[in-house]
Amino acid sequence: MSFILSVLALALAWPGPPPMQPADFCGRDAYEPNDTRPYARRLSGVFADGRLCPGDVDWYAIHLEKGDRVAISVLVDRGPATPPPLVYVPGARKPVGTRFEAEGETGTRLTASRTGWYRVRVDGPASEAVPYVLLVWPTAGAER
Repeated sequence: MSFILSVLALALAWPGPPPMQPADFCGRDAYEPNDTRPYARRLSGVFADGRLCPGDVDWYAIHLEKGDRVAISVLVDRGPATPPPLVYVPGARKPVGTRFEAEGETGTRLTASRTGWYRVRVDGPASEAVPYVLLVWPTAGAER
């Protein structure tokens, strides 16, 4: 319940996604080194902004309580769409959740099967650098 309340409080005060910077070069993005699972960047808020270069992978970790229902979205305002993020239960190697796509957005919805740090993998397109926002938001019907 604390995750849902925290996200709702942050969402109410949130003025919108941060402005995306042009991805004119493919140097290290703002949160490197989060290119491998052990170095997943822990998210303490509703969103993170980053840049994916061709072949780049970014990892994040979000803490969920058992029964939390969330959607994890990757938003892009220009350039090729990214694949939906892959979400892993703590300690698992197989992704979970239901993937979805909309214009400028791909995502994964899931209900947390247990409490812990879930890993989120965001894969970059093969062709060009893409700035993105990773957004984590509660969905209706949280089980509590």
